[in-house]
Amino acid sequence: MTDQSCLRAERRATMLFAIGCLVHALFLLSLRFGWLNPLFNDCAHRFGAGDDFFSIYAAGAEALHGASIYHFGTHIGSVPYAYPFRYAPAVAFALAAPLALLPSIRAYALWLVLLEMALVRNIRLTLQAGPDRVRTRGAAAMWLLFSPLYLELFVGQFTFLTGSLVFWAYLAWREKSGEPRASGDLFWSAAVLLKMMPLVFLPIALLRGRARAAALTLALLLGTSALYFLAHPSDWLLFAATNAAPSPQVHAGNMGLMALLFRLANHSLPLYHLCRSLVLLTLALAAGLLTYRAIQAVKEARVAPDAPEAAEEFEVRLLWLYAGLTCIFLLGYQDVWEHHYTLLLGPFVLLALRGEKRWLWLPAYMVAALPTLFVFYDVPALVFNADPEPLWTGATSLLHHLQKPLAPLWLLFGLVVLSLKRSSLRLETSLHPVCREAPISAAPFTASARTEDLCIPSNAEARAPERRRGLGSQAIRQRRTTGVQKDR
Repeated sequence: MTDQSCLRAERRATMLFAIGCLVHALFLLSLRFGWLNPLFNDCAHRFGAGDDFFSIYAAGAEALHGASIYHFGTHIGSVPYAYPFRYAPAVAFALAAPLALLPSIRAYALWLVLLEMALVRNIRLTLQAGPDRVRTRGAAAMWLLFSPLYLELFVGQFTFLTGSLVFWAYLAWREKSGEPRASGDLFWSAAVLLKMMPLVFLPIALLRGRARAAALTLALLLGTSALYFLAHPSDWLLFAATNAAPSPQVHAGNMGLMALLFRLANHSLPLYHLCRSLVLLTLALAAGLLTYRAIQAVKEARVAPDAPEAAEEFEVRLLWLYAGLTCIFLLGYQDVWEHHYTLLLGPFVLLALRGEKRWLWLPAYMVAALPTLFVFYDVPALVFNADPEPLWTGATSLLHHLQKPLAPLWLLFGLVVLSLKRSSLRLETSLHPVCREAPISAAPFTASARTEDLCIPSNAEARAPERRRGLGSQAIRQRRTTGVQKDR
């Protein structure tokens, strides 16, 4: 880019980030005034604000009194409303029980503050990770413009926090992340204990050489669960029935591919199981392909440890695996709510920072970020906590369940195509200048970016940081000459 086009791009990125801040402010205000609630089934036809959080809070209250966390007992009166608890026992004792020491409304407010702190950290890490200010500001805005995040705040879920912990672990596990790699182990372990779905990222942990941390995490999860179920044997049946049902619950809140398949099968269980088996086989093949390509990149990096191209290829493959495994979970899990799509935010942001082709991630991001068409076919004035699904026509039901799964379907398909196409373990480019005032040293996600997409500083401005680093004029000229030759 020229200086003028770089300046215009910076202004657009800054404006996009400012719009994101305004949109997120609207999210927070809507928590109080309900302006956005008609756009989402989970706001219009469920118990109310904080309903998922109160389910966890109630389990914590039961844990404090030594009662069953999977049976609704006398302490359910400590919350306005709640659903049955379905998570691992560690969540009730390590997270919900301390929160249950506070009044339920104050605990919910504290939880919202913690989610906002996680969002701020995600934005800070994004601004530090990119190759130039244009790309980092645009990627940071992606966190703020994502409508499922509003649902996450409204119901008081911890899917966003789980996805954020995985995002932090992924960044900390990099060789030159600037953080102790052990912090990545702690982040991933916390994510697994919160929600077991981060176990799908076990291949990434192993490829990063974190086998010991993975084994300790699994032992902690299994050990704490076994201790609880040994003390409460009947609770195991409830836990298994809730998390391993033979079919998905088809209602307006289920926005997963499996709910769509069950609807297409006309609620026929044998036909659904056949279709689901074919889909799971396809997803397993996609996971195997992405994992195999990542393993290939690891071997290449070990053969040539001093070759930056090999190390960078490994980072590309691992990012594709991270994004692909997230898509596979969303497509294979039976009960996917709209807030679950916040899991895609980390992969979306990293794909944007790396400069991957926009056709790969931008359409999927738009589908996941925007609200569905629910407001146009909603059935208002239903009784409290009623499901509008039985009142829809078959076409409306199919349209509703089709919308969100398109995001992971598109992204996974693109990743598989690129992985099949890119059989060579070579990068197309390896040297890219950065935007003015950015540091000379390469940022974590510069190598896959195209030079023409980045802001190239003018000669006068590029000279200043080199002087600060103590480079003589001859070294500066030699560096620029080498850079021009490589760019050509």
